[in-house]
Amino acid sequence: MGLAFWLTLAGSALFCVAPVIYILHVHRQEITPNPATWCIWAIVGSCNAVFYYTNAPRNQKFLAILAVLSAAVMVTVFIYTRYKRSFGVMRWVEWTSVALTTIVMVAWGTLQGHKDAERFASAFMQVPMLIGFVPTYGCLIRGTGREQPWPWIFGGSAYVFQIAALALSPDQDWTRYAWPIINGLVGNGGVVLLTLL
Repeated sequence: MGLAFWLTLAGSALFCVAPVIYILHVHRQEITPNPATWCIWAIVGSCNAVFYYTNAPRNQKFLAILAVLSAAVMVTVFIYTRYKRSFGVMRWVEWTSVALTTIVMVAWGTLQGHKDAERFASAFMQVPMLIGFVPTYGCLIRGTGREQPWPWIFGGSAYVFQIAALALSPDQDWTRYAWPIINGLVGNGGVVLLTLL
């Protein structure tokens, strides 16, 4: 087992800490999760995990661990927050984000099986993941939602390890970097910045 495996394992361990902290904040009612954000992520994250796992080279399936773990976390947070009735209110930004995500996912689904579709599917999937951050950003900017920085810091840090593992991988397809850079660094980093401002 090489360094890429251990980096992926370290990132996955960090990522396991983030949802525990997040769910504790939900339980204590210290945050107001955005329903559109977590719904989008639960659905798109699950599709993304299946794509990453099925398209990873046989000897590098471990590189997909973080995507699979991420999907499980997103679904768990969505279900638990729904159960606790802690979600914020759906406004026009949330409904618009869900509609745009639906359009992108339908387009992504129709591209499956076409020439070069697999190569660009990973990058294409990041559009709805990034759209998923918009409602949370909006709530934090308007002051209608509350988030705590630590779950997002742990989540974002996990993706740094994933990027390092990918950089050490012999298969250097640029589309494999889309998920950890867009979702991990840009998305999580934006939430951290907005919670600290």
